[in-house]
Parts: sequence; C-alpha cells; structure tokens
Amino acid sequence: MMKMPSLLLIGGTGRKIGKTTLASMIIEHFAKTNEIIGLKISNMKPGDEAFHGFHEHSLKQNYSILKEKKIGNKDSQRMLGSGAKHSFFIRVQDEFINEAFEALLQKITADTIIVCESNSLRNIVEPGLFLMVSDNSGKPHKAESEKLLARADIQLIAHDYPDFKETMNKVQLIETGWSIKS
Repeated sequence: MMKMPSLLLIGGTGRKIGKTTLASMIIEHFAKTNEIIGLKISNMKPGDEAFHGFHEHSLKQNYSILKEKKIGNKDSQRMLGSGAKHSFFIRVQDEFINEAFEALLQKITADTIIVCESNSLRNIVEPGLFLMVSDNSGKPHKAESEKLLARADIQLIAHDYPDFKETMNKVQLIETGWSIKS
C-alpha cells in the first residue's frame, strides 16, 4: 500500500452528506498558507450507481481525468472555488483506480498537498489523515463504508457543521504531512 502523508482523504457512507462541504472547509482553511490540490474520485462499481449521481457522459474507457477550469457546483469545481490551486475529477471503473491515481500523480509533483474525496482510494493508499462522514438517517450505506469507518482517523456525522468546524482545530498540516494535533 502506498503511503502518502501529503494526502487528506475524505470518505463517506453515502451521497449528499457533507463530504464536499468538509473538503471545501479544509481547503479554504489551509489554502491561505499552502498550495493545495482538490480531487474528487468517482469510481464505478456494479451496484453503487445510486451513490454517484448524474454524469453528463458515460465512461467509455478505464478512467478519465478532468482538470477543472472554472468554479461551479460540481464537487471538484467547489474545491477550486474554496482555494485549491488546481482541482481534478477522476471517473474510473473500480478495477482501474490504482492506474488512474498513478496517472494523476504523473501530472503533479510528488510532495503536492492533496485534499481528496473518495472511499475507494483508501484501499490502495495510506493517507496522512482519513476522515469519514457517516449518514445516520437510516438511508442505505455504500457496501464498503462500514469497513472504512473502522479505519478512519476521525468520524463525523452527516451535516454536523459545528463538528466539521471543530475538525479544523484537530487537523494540522506540518512539513511531514497531514496529522491530528496532539
């Protein structure tokens, strides 16, 4: 498993629970003094269609990497609007996530600070910090999310924005990467 202390990874148990809001808050807070890359990875798994929302174009190859050029309402565009120097959106067939992430790493420098929204990336990368947003509304969870909750450094409840803000006091970015303040 690849170790990436410069990666802060945000996962979640479902859609529309505040993952991008949390990512945007973290980017806005830390981009004042650091160059940060925003990244949204949407991997396509059979049975997970309900968790991906609408995409304008179907995926015709193993993966696609889109560099956002404008601020807008898409998750990766919101990250750009929060102060990310660059923001990328990767759509990938599940079995090619490693290949897609390696392709992105070829486009950026090795020590780039990244805030990424993805569950599946946690299966191939050990980030500096892994935050999980959990939906306690009773809606169905993504199949893999229960296992990922146990691996999270910090667990947050969906739409608990005061707790999201408090997370800013727990998270730090130091020379060696992302970590929890001691």
